[in-house]
Amino acid sequence: MTRPDEELIELEVLLALVGNDRELIDWLCEAGFVAPCEGRIARREAEVARVAHTLARELEVNRQGVEIILRMRRELIDTRRQMLELVELVRRTRRA
Repeated sequence: MTRPDEELIELEVLLALVGNDRELIDWLCEAGFVAPCEGRIARREAEVARVAHTLARELEVNRQGVEIILRMRRELIDTRRQMLELVELVRRTRRA
């Protein structure tokens, strides 16, 4: 899941962001939301873990709810990226 040009952070930093909740990180790995590589994780995935922590611990959303919200969030981000690409394609087409 990590792209070659992505900024990585240490897992210790990630654990600090999520209140040292190793169980949450393990669950996110099993669910496919994060993929640590050699003790580091992409900053984008660390943000997913932070959101999951906020949902689960501060807002008391259960794991099934967290999973649904994270999947919908990913779809929204992907859709937004696709729309920006489409807008750029239309702009280039109009200039040609």
